[in-house]
Amino acid sequence: MARKSLKNLILLAPLVVSLVIGVTLTAGCTGTEPGTPPQETPTQIIEDITPQEAFNLIQENQDNPDFIIIDVRTPEEFTEEHIEDAINLDYHSENFQNELDKLDKNKTYLIYCRSGGRSRNALDIMVELDFREAYNMTGGIIQWVEEGLPTIRGTPTQIIEDITPQEAFTLIQENQDNPDFVILDVQAPEHFAGGHIENAINIDYHSEAFQDELDKLDKNNTYLVYYTCHCGGVDTGTLAIMTELNFREVYNISDGLIRWKSEGFPTVKS
Repeated sequence: MARKSLKNLILLAPLVVSLVIGVTLTAGCTGTEPGTPPQETPTQIIEDITPQEAFNLIQENQDNPDFIIIDVRTPEEFTEEHIEDAINLDYHSENFQNELDKLDKNKTYLIYCRSGGRSRNALDIMVELDFREAYNMTGGIIQWVEEGLPTIRGTPTQIIEDITPQEAFTLIQENQDNPDFVILDVQAPEHFAGGHIENAINIDYHSEAFQDELDKLDKNNTYLVYYTCHCGGVDTGTLAIMTELNFREVYNISDGLIRWKSEGFPTVKS
């Protein structure tokens, strides 16, 4: 009996060796160890979202360094008005695709333009470049503004912004002892004398020397600007000039001194 068992083991040995070799070769062909789960290919998230959804996305990522807002309009359009913290990459620039390709493709991007056309095309390029997560804001900044969502003016190094009387009052309170904070009243001198915000200086917007007088001011200071009301574009005209003159930080009181008074904030006469 012992000899018969030994004979059977000898006959089975080549078969066992063949099976072991087969398994080893199969594992080698697949390039993975037996029992290793298959790796998933990273998926892209490329979506169109509404301005309100874009606003919510921005709020959720305020402290996220891996969230980037890209404005793909021209530098001139960008300077006039843009979403805060956006960077500007001009879609019509010859280097647009190369500039996109330099960005970290593992970050999350929100892109927009004037009305949605350029940003939609930019999104297609980002798909080809294998960006992981990108959102296109439909309707562009036009729809964003129509829905009452905030924008700022100026270059990325400037802050040029409209604020409410309440925000202006808070800004004044926070800067009471700040020598680099200036309140600028651009009314005519007779209107300034009839009522103005305390400590404001007066430079008449309609004066021929208005731009020259602005240009003499320290552009690294912080300015709070106002006119009588939102009349004839004086407030927006002032901001446009200060933007061109490279003022660093300027805030305009929306609807001017009339709204400031209507909300119960104080003025003085001289």
